[in-house]
Amino acid sequence: YPKLDYLVNRNNTYTGCCTIRANQVIEKNEEIFFVPLQFLMTSDIAKASKIGQQLVEHNDLQLRSKHTYLACFLLQEREKGPSSIWNVYIQCLPKHFDNVPMNYTADLRAELKGSFTLEKIDQRLDFLKWEYTELCEKIDNFDRFSLQDFIWARLVVITRIFGFIVDVKTDGLVPILDFLRHRRPRQTKWTYSQEKKGFIVTALQRVEAGNEIFVSFGRKCNSRFFVNYGFVVENNVDNEAVIVLTLEKDANDAHYADKLRMLGIHDDDDNEDDDEQKGSLTYQIPMQYTSKKVQQAFTFLRVSHATNTEWDALQDQSLDPANPISIGNEKNTLESLKTAAQRALDQFP
Repeated sequence: YPKLDYLVNRNNTYTGCCTIRANQVIEKNEEIFFVPLQFLMTSDIAKASKIGQQLVEHNDLQLRSKHTYLACFLLQEREKGPSSIWNVYIQCLPKHFDNVPMNYTADLRAELKGSFTLEKIDQRLDFLKWEYTELCEKIDNFDRFSLQDFIWARLVVITRIFGFIVDVKTDGLVPILDFLRHRRPRQTKWTYSQEKKGFIVTALQRVEAGNEIFVSFGRKCNSRFFVNYGFVVENNVDNEAVIVLTLEKDANDAHYADKLRMLGIHDDDDNEDDDEQKGSLTYQIPMQYTSKKVQQAFTFLRVSHATNTEWDALQDQSLDPANPISIGNEKNTLESLKTAAQRALDQFP
């Protein structure tokens, strides 16, 4: 790739592991680089390998993610060392993922107090620990790989996987392309070419000499960027917040039970959960009022604040979403939204 320079971080951690820059001008619509099919580490290759076949043939093995095939294949090939045809690529991969929250120390985790990402991080860790235990119990000699080895391999896949079609739909790791960092708006586009049998990366705008080459990971909330990749985007318009909305039990509300059913809430007086959790739903909402998630949250609030008189009006309209019912109802809706937002903010130090 004569127009590219590769700046490698010799510490080989995930952040700044490799930066790719243009060493001369790349014009709009110009092909930046091409990665032939034989250099793609696909899930199909992983499944066809020795360790992949062990996984496929074990009928009672429960895998929660197809990414595990690639992760196990990575561990197998890393173990082979120089005898593996993938050795050079594997040596270019990060040795550690200290910037990814799953590997945070207790001090760093403490900085996340109040963030809903903590629950997502713990869920991901529990998921990987469960899957590792399953593999050790079902696959002979799998415990020669440590849990940290397995988490490393899964993080390689999580941070680098691309989906594409090679005759049929598949996914895999794409050398060089997976070294490009994220930026929006898109600077480049990538596609798999059936005709050329490989990945083509093309410039969507002129790239000046000395500038870094980027790829877009798509539009995502910072919670996904942070938990999966270990970075966040400043001023991200796709950010979302988690709020808990509650249908308060009111003895004067003749339609309380009807509202629970309409909103899909199960109310069990014998439930041992805290009373504050009864009649509640959690919403992860973006900033845009027109988004479906926000409309669902407003529907919850409008229904929950409907008076006995307004209840009849609700029966005559669609709840997907519920339109404003009255000035009083909308005022109560906004007040409840403000209270829920403040309650979420109060969880932070």
